Amino acid sequence: MSVSMTEIAAVLEKAADYIDAVENQKTAAEQQAKIKAASEIASKVTDATGEVLNEKIVEKLAAAAPEVADLLGKLAGGGVVDSLGGPESEHPNGVKTAEASMGDADQRFVGFLLS
Repeated sequence: MSVSMTEIAAVLEKAADYIDAVENQKTAAEQQAKIKAASEIASKVTDATGEVLNEKIVEKLAAAAPEVADLLGKLAGGGVVDSLGGPESEHPNGVKTAEASMGDADQRFVGFLLS
């Protein structure tokens, strides 16, 4: 039983076509996910500014790096707000005075100046 080169070439062509089809499906699914995320950012920008973004801009946003999309999403008002600091400590009596917020060294210095 002999296998000709044309049969081997045909099998290799079919394998290559199958691999290309699988890769195209995977790429199309990834592109759809990027376009969906870019559309969500565009709608946030529209809500924030009132300006409607056209399809070309949405496509460019989908093609941009993920970091750019994250930054624009944050600027458009999406997601959780990043904290800029912790809460103030509560004083036992609920009143914050200048004297209560001073450290021990500051209180000794003020006491020295006033005496």
